Amino acid sequence: GDSGAAMKVYMLPAPLQIAAAIRTYDLGYSEKMLTPVRYPVIRYSTGFLQAVNLGICGVDMGYCTIYDQKQTAIYYLSKVQKLSEELGITSCFDLNTFNRFKNNTDNPDSLYVIILESFSQLHEYLHKNDRASTGLLILTGSFIEGMHIASGLHQMHRDSRLIRLMSMQ
Repeated sequence: GDSGAAMKVYMLPAPLQIAAAIRTYDLGYSEKMLTPVRYPVIRYSTGFLQAVNLGICGVDMGYCTIYDQKQTAIYYLSKVQKLSEELGITSCFDLNTFNRFKNNTDNPDSLYVIILESFSQLHEYLHKNDRASTGLLILTGSFIEGMHIASGLHQMHRDSRLIRLMSMQ
């Protein structure tokens, strides 16, 4: 039985979810949809900005991975790793994860597994350490970036499937 305490339920989205759906529509890759690669790795001053941008970069990394944009995916992984460090979540995106990703760039299935495992570990870490608010901010960043990519592609292609995808989100 529940003791009457409010239960906090959240789940970090797989950063591949919206990218995989878009990939099935065969609309092609567009780097214009991403947070610009040429941006310096900004040191975000607050946990709020760090968490939201971790979600954004996670989706960008997933989008690049789905479209076999290896170097760009590695760039976003390095941003995810840096933001994780700033948030004190180093165990989920550590040097080992980074090296596994770099060493498997020719094996998309392995990259998907590495990304999914890392975000699953992140969810578990945040849950165990009572950091639901951080998880919700990462979720918010992921949601915003997923919608940004889908709506930008819709403007380019006028594909009604993207409208359905956005409404499902």
